[in-house]
Amino acid sequence: MKLNIFGKLYLAVLLATGTVIVFMVVVMNWNFREGFAEYQRKAERDRVVCLAEYLAGEYRSEQNSWSFVDRAPRRWRQTVINGLECQSDDQGRPTLSESAIRGLSGRLRLLDENGQWVQGRVLDKKPENTTAKTADDIEIRGQDEQPYDQVAVVVNERIVGYLQLILPDLSENTDDLASSFMQQQARNLYLIAGFAALLSLLVTLVVVRQFLVPVKKLTDGAKSLSQGLFSTHIAVTSNDELGELARRFNQLADFLRRNEELRAQWIADVSHELRTPLSILRSEIEAMLDGIRQPDLERIRSLHTETLSLSQLVDDLYQLSLSDAGDIELPDEIVDVNDLLHDLLRIFATRLNEKQIRLLNVLDSGQPLPVRGDDKRLYQLFSNLLENSNRYTDTGGSVQVSAFTAGGQLVVEIADSAPGVPDAALPRLFDRLFRVDKSRSRVLGGSGLGLSICRNIVMMHNGRIEADHSGLGGLLIRVYLPLASDKTARG
Repeated sequence: MKLNIFGKLYLAVLLATGTVIVFMVVVMNWNFREGFAEYQRKAERDRVVCLAEYLAGEYRSEQNSWSFVDRAPRRWRQTVINGLECQSDDQGRPTLSESAIRGLSGRLRLLDENGQWVQGRVLDKKPENTTAKTADDIEIRGQDEQPYDQVAVVVNERIVGYLQLILPDLSENTDDLASSFMQQQARNLYLIAGFAALLSLLVTLVVVRQFLVPVKKLTDGAKSLSQGLFSTHIAVTSNDELGELARRFNQLADFLRRNEELRAQWIADVSHELRTPLSILRSEIEAMLDGIRQPDLERIRSLHTETLSLSQLVDDLYQLSLSDAGDIELPDEIVDVNDLLHDLLRIFATRLNEKQIRLLNVLDSGQPLPVRGDDKRLYQLFSNLLENSNRYTDTGGSVQVSAFTAGGQLVVEIADSAPGVPDAALPRLFDRLFRVDKSRSRVLGGSGLGLSICRNIVMMHNGRIEADHSGLGGLLIRVYLPLASDKTARG
């Protein structure tokens, strides 16, 4: 039979509780019996001492003779009864019942000073020589059959006899009152143990059920997520680990919902971006096939431009898919970003000059800026950023490139002049296929993937990239890259 988590938890807690209760009952019962037996033994010793003193008095009154008990069992029993009744409570009543006195007297025997039996329980074997000197000197001596307590009977500082008490078996109880008390305590102990077991049974049932309620909700929520219901949320009702797990589950659901929305938007945007150049190519080619347009040089150049645009979009999509899949491995090399930026600015200076855009180079040519990574990917990163500024900066504007170090990081800033970017668009500039002005971007030839590729390259180098408003009136792109510990740069 396969147990679920409820059954496993319930049985585990119940087994642990039951084991503790059984152990507690056994130990407490054993400890109580041992303690009660020791209490009874000590009480009997005190009574034997009291009886020894009584016998000493009787011995003295009979002119130092045991004749008052010698060969007179009835008188011996009466003497024992009289001696044991020497202990009384505050009201003068004997502390022992008649049954207790009978049981105790049956285990007593009296020996003379030579160890010879005088009266009481029959002596099976001559006892060892005793060293007891007074009535308070009690020694436990062993016979072959049973151990006994022994106390000397002293008259005028002289030992005249020995009183021995045969110790009972601990498993037996010769006192009816004591036996009744032991049985009552045992019943109380079993009653308490039963109540504790029942209470633990109920508490375990409630606690385990309460514990499994959020687990059941999480299970149902996981099933809903697996079915694509990403709007599923679980109510957080506690601040413990289960509550934290519920919060994490809700965050996961929101993340999956957001990813699903982005995936759907991504498919729609890619389809739209591919459809536009393909539609143009199809319409132009069909017009030429139908004889509506002639395949002259201008038409062919237009088709070539659309083909290049489509090819660039496909290449950008391929680059993004590689970075998303983690299939791009960066070589472990040191790149001097300062040299790399100077090389790029020399290339872009001519293109910017053609649009009458002024290039502001504030780089320090003598300061190496080493980072660990791939020089080709870093070249692609800054080339895309400069291309973005060249493409979207109005004629007559300016582009400024600067680099500096701060807190163990390299910071590269590329700022341009108008047009600017609305505040609402800044956080989305690095989203795929996002354009501030779609019609203007398409005219200028942008695919909407350049900044997304830049963000992936920066992340591959353990850096970050952010967008802000530029002091020149346009857009500011700021790139953070960790500086390499090795100061030897090679491009």
